[in-house]
Amino acid sequence: MSINQPLKDHGSVFLTTSAQSYWNRPGRDVFYQAGYSNSFKYGTYSITAGRSTDADGTPSNQIMVSTTIPLGHSQHSPQLTTNLSASNGSASVQTSLSGNAGAENQYSYNVYGSGGQSASSSASMNAGASGAYHGAHGQVTASASAGANSSQVSAGVSGSIVAHPGGVTFSQTVGDTFGIVEAKGAEGASVSSASGVKVDSHGYAVVPYLTPYDMNSVDIDPKGTSTDVEFASTSEKSAPHLGSIVMLKYKTVTGRAALIRAPRLNGEALPFGAEVVDGEGRVAGVVAQDSRIFARGIDEKGTLVVKWGDHVGEQCSVDYSLPAKSGKADAGYASIEAHCLPRTVMAANAF
Repeated sequence: MSINQPLKDHGSVFLTTSAQSYWNRPGRDVFYQAGYSNSFKYGTYSITAGRSTDADGTPSNQIMVSTTIPLGHSQHSPQLTTNLSASNGSASVQTSLSGNAGAENQYSYNVYGSGGQSASSSASMNAGASGAYHGAHGQVTASASAGANSSQVSAGVSGSIVAHPGGVTFSQTVGDTFGIVEAKGAEGASVSSASGVKVDSHGYAVVPYLTPYDMNSVDIDPKGTSTDVEFASTSEKSAPHLGSIVMLKYKTVTGRAALIRAPRLNGEALPFGAEVVDGEGRVAGVVAQDSRIFARGIDEKGTLVVKWGDHVGEQCSVDYSLPAKSGKADAGYASIEAHCLPRTVMAANAF
């Protein structure tokens, strides 16, 4: 039986009791525990006291005091946790410093030290550290610890290889129910609901865990992708069955993005908000202030048509040629200067 009672602004108290009997021997284990927790100016603390009696009737008393203090006010500030415990003449203390790092909390670490002494043995001390990196293609862990008579070092790499209709994707270790993101051309985009998961060069990523029989929202953060990729939607929802693998498809439009300043030949500015279409009649952008056109999904070179009416005198065309790409995901947009030239009747009728 467990009872937990919040005390509004004064913390909370709890009481737990349990009893365990055995079919093949007399007696039973009985356990009682009570505690109080609250916050203070620098963090949180808790006090717990307990008493247990084993099947032979031998009693044991325990008391523990714990505090957790954040060392700073930023998102990645580490937390200092200290535990003091005493039981039947023995005492121990353990202190740990833990936290996360990275823009997506993909790094985690923990450093600890502990010591103790009992009535029947001398004092003992040990210390250790561990860390983990949650990357797009797997997880790397490492730890080390040392005590008076022993030491240990370990490292590990874990992950999954997922085959799907679009190919093979390396990912973090997956659960029974997981998802596959398809976002063509969106290399470098992050999956917000999974730490460290990014879309690979083939346009795929694996969401390692989904909650079965519940509505899961999987969001894509376009930050880190090329400016030449535009998402029609950055969020998809799914309520999968237990043990299923869900394909989550995000529609993208791939093409060059450019900022084109194109006043009319006489220097007159283009009408603000006028529609801009490409050579195939698809909307590519609108006119902003100072005759600036922000166009997406356009070819390396071609013609854009600015339309602020249906008459030929209310249209003009911009011939453009974008500079060659550097071969990397461009950090900014191509910026060029041009003019919007009057259109002929025959050309206007083509749209």
